[in-house]
Amino acid sequence: MLSERSEGGLRTCLREMLYYGSLMAKRKFFIDTDTATDDAVALIMALTQPDIDVLGISIVAGNCPADMATQNALYTLELLGSKVPVHVGATKPLMRELQSGQHVHGADGMGDIGLPLKGRTPASNDGVTAIIDAIMNNPGEIELVTLGPLTNIALAIAIEPRIIKNVKRVVAMGGTAVLPGNITADRKSTRLNSSHLGISYAVFCLKKK
Repeated sequence: MLSERSEGGLRTCLREMLYYGSLMAKRKFFIDTDTATDDAVALIMALTQPDIDVLGISIVAGNCPADMATQNALYTLELLGSKVPVHVGATKPLMRELQSGQHVHGADGMGDIGLPLKGRTPASNDGVTAIIDAIMNNPGEIELVTLGPLTNIALAIAIEPRIIKNVKRVVAMGGTAVLPGNITADRKSTRLNSSHLGISYAVFCLKKK
């Protein structure tokens, strides 16, 4: 039988365990990407962080066509031994032709160094639904990381506007800090392929959340 002092110490210990355990709870990410060289590095960083749980990855056309971006993402995950599902999303912008960044990242998006970037199969061809499901099944928990054009996000909002209120946080890559853009003087391909009213609406809604 524990003494009163021992019981008090045990209760304190349990409270501390619960407190620090809550601090160590993994952050839930969903990543939307047009995977080329830069996004491959971002995927590696996210997937190897012990405090991050990547629930899924959706592909959007941007740096390279969606089929190439899909193979690049799957190849990167294979190198890491990751089983995170990859879902193919939008294959082109909503209101313009795709202008890729292949002149920067290479024809295959990965520097044209001969990597085996064929033959892998994605989990689905419905990246937009995957985004919606991840957010709605984990309300207030998903950090949506967008590394490419926001086409998938605009489509997701159009189909299920409630994701705006249910996503925890959105981190979007776009523009440059001090260097010229890789498409125009002030824009990366991310923003160029996102530049129309629907995408602007998506960004506005997410910022106003």
